Amino acid sequence: MSYHFRSLWPRVRAKISASILGCCKTLFKTSARTRIFWMSSVLVLFGLIGCDSEQSPTVEQKQHKMSVVLMIPQEPDKDSWSAEGREGAERIKSQLNAHVHLVTNSDPNRVSEEVLMERIRPDLEQGVRVVIGLGGQYETFLRQLAERFKYTSVAIVGEVEGNHKNFGGAAGRFNDIGYVMGVLAAKQLQQENHSGEKRVAFLGGIPFKTYQRMADAYDRAIATYLPNSEVLTDWVGSFADPGLSVNKAKALLDQGVQVLFINTGMGNKAVIELARKYPASRVLVIDTEPRDEWNEKQVLATGIMDVAGIITQTAHMVGKGHWRGEQVWFSFEEEVAQIRFNPALVSEHYQQEIAEVIQLLKGGQVYGHLKMDQSAGDQLESDQ
Repeated sequence: MSYHFRSLWPRVRAKISASILGCCKTLFKTSARTRIFWMSSVLVLFGLIGCDSEQSPTVEQKQHKMSVVLMIPQEPDKDSWSAEGREGAERIKSQLNAHVHLVTNSDPNRVSEEVLMERIRPDLEQGVRVVIGLGGQYETFLRQLAERFKYTSVAIVGEVEGNHKNFGGAAGRFNDIGYVMGVLAAKQLQQENHSGEKRVAFLGGIPFKTYQRMADAYDRAIATYLPNSEVLTDWVGSFADPGLSVNKAKALLDQGVQVLFINTGMGNKAVIELARKYPASRVLVIDTEPRDEWNEKQVLATGIMDVAGIITQTAHMVGKGHWRGEQVWFSFEEEVAQIRFNPALVSEHYQQEIAEVIQLLKGGQVYGHLKMDQSAGDQLESDQ
């Protein structure tokens, strides 16, 4: 039985049942032999009507408002990225009263499409509302899935070109965080009254477009709040190379960088440790949780993009019928983007000033280009 026919089967079954009951009233007016024949046929039809129980939603699923499949690449206990997926699943359950099938160890780069389909086929046959893949590696598999199951919403956590029907991407606006970090870096240098040349830097992992826009926004904020200063930018080319991250950071710090903004993944801790050798410098970092505890004397703030929040917001959109198969962005408005200050280094006064900048960003009054969708974001890059 096809997926689309199965979705209509309950209504067909109800109409058949009503018709059969109507016929039964007429049967009792016929001969005994005719009644026996037709009653046997009725029993066979009722058997067919009830035979679809294997494909019907479970009692547990019927109690939930919607059903969600969330695919994560590894085991949550062994991978922090996948752990964000598990947290997202728990939030969806509690906030949307949804049934969530968390599909672990489902990285398409390691598991065949045939195996992945078998793992989620029961959900698809039972009319799952949305399938979400945690990361860009799911794009090919889920794009094909969306073409096959046109009435199922499909999303990946990442930046993709949607089909404007049922497949799209959901991501955080890292450029919003980049702009706020640039404002904080500028105010830090103003506060310390650095004489002579003012120099800041950004060191990233892989130069995905999302992170390139974040670096551009950082640069733009520095230029606005601290004119005549120099911004250096470099990339490690990986989020899993602490050694190279340290070498790249050392090269920047040796050039007299006073504030270093880093997003090097597994290299973050090593770079922050390196900064101890440059006590006059300060560090801003992108990570999954506050990192000032790694170096309370130099880490000014941590920028956090709540991946679990992106997953949850995506499910909310689907639940409200707002999913259109496009790229969607979440930021400070949805409390997905967050800035965690080190209170030992950033006073309440400066925290309040940064909060005001965030409010302006929410309203689109500052650096409004950041609010644009993917295509507009690409235009922003070409403009610069």
